[in-house]
Amino acid sequence: MYSLRKTALVVALIMFTGLLASCSSSGEQGTELTVYSGRSEEYLGDVFEKFQEESGIRLNVRYADSAELAAQLLEEGENSPADLFISQDAGSLGAVAEAGLLDLLSESILNEVPSAFSSQEKFWVGITGRTRVFAYSPSRLKDLPMSYRDVTNPIYKGRIGIAPTNGSFQAFVTALRINAGEAATEQWLRDLVANEPRYYEKNSMIVEAIDAGEIDLGLVNHYYVYEVSKALGREIGVKIGFFEKGDLGNLINVSGGGILKTESC
Repeated sequence: MYSLRKTALVVALIMFTGLLASCSSSGEQGTELTVYSGRSEEYLGDVFEKFQEESGIRLNVRYADSAELAAQLLEEGENSPADLFISQDAGSLGAVAEAGLLDLLSESILNEVPSAFSSQEKFWVGITGRTRVFAYSPSRLKDLPMSYRDVTNPIYKGRIGIAPTNGSFQAFVTALRINAGEAATEQWLRDLVANEPRYYEKNSMIVEAIDAGEIDLGLVNHYYVYEVSKALGREIGVKIGFFEKGDLGNLINVSGGGILKTESC
């Protein structure tokens, strides 16, 4: 999984760089690009290093929360030093695009991924995807939820973990608002809170809590079971499950990238 994600990002950066080079007077060795990255160095640091080695193009990377970087871009406006904005979520990319700060992407870039995972207005392209799933203890939980609605069922009372301040959880709530409406979303959240969930800061902490027996079920991204298992150096007592086909609980959160407008373009 990780090699595929990294390969996709390297390819995307090469395409972005090709477009940027065509807009500038120096598309040669020695070109420098400034990247605002909402994906952490933990995931992308070695990718950027490999790209610099293979392309000869220096990357000045600033890592921060996607929303924080989007806010900075909005404040900097046309004076921003950034050439490329990589965001963990589509919302931050949309905010920057709506402000008129992103350049239109060519079809050759957009065609690299399915159209559902890129901007309809052609301002940003999807790079990686993170699927929302549920993690659970196969030894303690036999009645698995079939829908995100099911996690409010009393049989899971006090047994489920969520990370309400995490961007992926918030992206799901946003998707729920758009698809089901404000009233239905508020009711689902109230029912979830009434089911006495355990609150965690990160998805990885939810997986660790399931392995430790604190809870039996949690809403996370698909790769965290692998990450926690690797970090602990052993197999853990946690599996991932998918809701029924077509359920919003299987939401794919897209990270993506867009090119900032420059005077030379």
